[in-house]
Amino acid sequence: MKRLAPTLCLLAAPFFTSSVHAQAAIGATTPFVSFEAENGVPGGGATVRTMNGPVLHERSTPEMESSGRAFVELKGLGQSVSWMNKTRQSFTAINLRFCIPDAPKGGGTTSSLALYVDGKFRQSIPLSSAQSWLYHNNGTKDPSAGDPFKFYDETHCFIAGAPVAPGSTLMLRQDAANNAAFYWIDVIDLETPPPPSTQPPDSLSITDYGARADDKTFDSTAAIQRCFDDARAKKKTAWIPRGTFYLTTAKGLYARDITILGAGMWHSLIYRQMPLPSATKYIACLIEPTSCTIKDLAFDQNAPARDGPWGDGGGINMKGDHWLVDSVWVQHTSSGLWADGTNGLVKNCRMLSTWGDGINLNNGNSGNVGENLTAINNFVRGNGDDGLAINSDATSHLMKHITVMNNTSVAIWWANNLGVYGGADVVVKNNLLMDACTEYGLSVGVFGNGGSPLVSGVIENNLILRAGDKRHAALNIGTNNETNSIANVHVAGNTIVDPITEGVTLRKGVNVVVENNRVDGGGKPGFVIASNAAGSGVLLGNLAKNISTGDPESLAGTKAYTVIKPIDAAGYKTKFGNIVTGPCSEGGRAIAIPNNGDYTAYPNTDLKTSATFIARVASPGPGGTISIYLDNPQTLAGTCTVPSTGGPQNWVNVYCALTGATGTHNVYLRYNGTGPGLFNLTWFAFSPSALTSRDEEPSAAKTNP
Repeated sequence: MKRLAPTLCLLAAPFFTSSVHAQAAIGATTPFVSFEAENGVPGGGATVRTMNGPVLHERSTPEMESSGRAFVELKGLGQSVSWMNKTRQSFTAINLRFCIPDAPKGGGTTSSLALYVDGKFRQSIPLSSAQSWLYHNNGTKDPSAGDPFKFYDETHCFIAGAPVAPGSTLMLRQDAANNAAFYWIDVIDLETPPPPSTQPPDSLSITDYGARADDKTFDSTAAIQRCFDDARAKKKTAWIPRGTFYLTTAKGLYARDITILGAGMWHSLIYRQMPLPSATKYIACLIEPTSCTIKDLAFDQNAPARDGPWGDGGGINMKGDHWLVDSVWVQHTSSGLWADGTNGLVKNCRMLSTWGDGINLNNGNSGNVGENLTAINNFVRGNGDDGLAINSDATSHLMKHITVMNNTSVAIWWANNLGVYGGADVVVKNNLLMDACTEYGLSVGVFGNGGSPLVSGVIENNLILRAGDKRHAALNIGTNNETNSIANVHVAGNTIVDPITEGVTLRKGVNVVVENNRVDGGGKPGFVIASNAAGSGVLLGNLAKNISTGDPESLAGTKAYTVIKPIDAAGYKTKFGNIVTGPCSEGGRAIAIPNNGDYTAYPNTDLKTSATFIARVASPGPGGTISIYLDNPQTLAGTCTVPSTGGPQNWVNVYCALTGATGTHNVYLRYNGTGPGLFNLTWFAFSPSALTSRDEEPSAAKTNP
């Protein structure tokens, strides 16, 4: 298994030399290797086009939409781009992200491009622009509207002949038979897919129910549905054998409580081939499963735009509990995966060139739930809304325990690489987020006035490259003026490189902790408090270099937004009991394993007017409490519960409300619990913002795909 673009991860290495996060892998581990066109060798007069200068466009440009913000243009006979296979593996298949011209009146054109290996012609790759080229803000297919966007599409095929061996050179060249006015080559993915799997025992094949492989004239919808229904009744697996199976109407497939298994994502494909434009207003999702496992197959459709008349239905609309989507490839649908329910997992999937979100974990609409949902090790690219999203709708139960980890999101042309919209106990870690071109790389907030608040979460160790646009930062923390806001969120260890405008923007939110984040700004502002920001944030240990403004160490608050400087717990002036200090894995030192009744004192502490106590703690045992006293060890201002965190360096934030915490006081922290060695404490802070409930249930958000 090869890491995607490993050199990109090395960019961040200097930032992590003193952090435990340095050992974490970033992004998805994929079976393919990506070769950027701009890193290849142009030939015959081909040119590299790179985004240069300030961003002046409301929408995108071909350079902004490309992976790496650059591509190679072929515009004449004999022009080419080539790459040497410097890996240690051979490749038998190619996926190409490309653009060719639209037709003068829209609708796309067709052409081809020649593929050579070691100078010898292998095959002609057919290309079409029918599923690219939108215009103006409403996404029309009419070029007369102006302002084009959505330039790229993706296509894949097996490479004819022998595998591309280590040391061989692969080339894409414009030959006499390749008559498009131009070819924009963005990136290729090379891999060696495994051979197709054989039908497992105790399964039912859709071909036994009348489905026909590779027949565009035959509608297999009814046959596949009969197989799914029978599989449920007989408690068997539904088998999708090798081949392409066509759905030719606006209908979709439905499944409940079954496993749907294909021969592999390169081999088994369900494809909607509708007559377009469609007179049907509602286009069903390709499949709407409930409590199902879907594995080792692909979904695609011929929709050329996001509107219903153009056949744009959703991909997989999953519901129920204990569901699994594993090793599934989705293209050209509205959302690739739209999923709610409980105890669901999506992993090892590819969502490419979808018209809407790549993967959206949500709580449905009007009373549904989204709990214990996880997205891990997925690759999304070229999506027409968020690449990845956590989407808690205020009309349903607040989402809880949502994890988005080790995913890669690239070249999103409409919204964010990754959007966090509300929820509780949200974990977003170790994701690689690159080249979003119309909004943020990573946005941490809520979805407008119809979204649930974000009441707690950890946003940690994500790498954000070249993200944002003329109005959006690479990393956004907080909301604008939405009804609900964010609170109790820990944003730490994230690295931002070459943002388009700003590195990190702080907006509306309370008791947010922004710690040990790194910005390499490329001459742009580093950390910025927005003009409409309100609330409070604890800032410590952040670093910015190559910036124009926005040094985090000197960042001052505003009238509406308070920047809180935390207090080093190990910097006490007086102690009682078994108080020792030791190293903190996040930097600095910590008070280590005090006993019941021990305390530390911090004289002349200016609390201003504080409503909340925040502490960074770790506990390998049962935990305990921190009692906050003012001026003497008898005047109690608040008590904070410290839970077990599973280890002496597994750090979490804890919060509690304060009373009477106004002005300058001698602060005493007393540590209580059972047994010796209660927990560790590295820093604490006093916030003017009132504590918000972690269990708040609020009173529309993103629509169903």
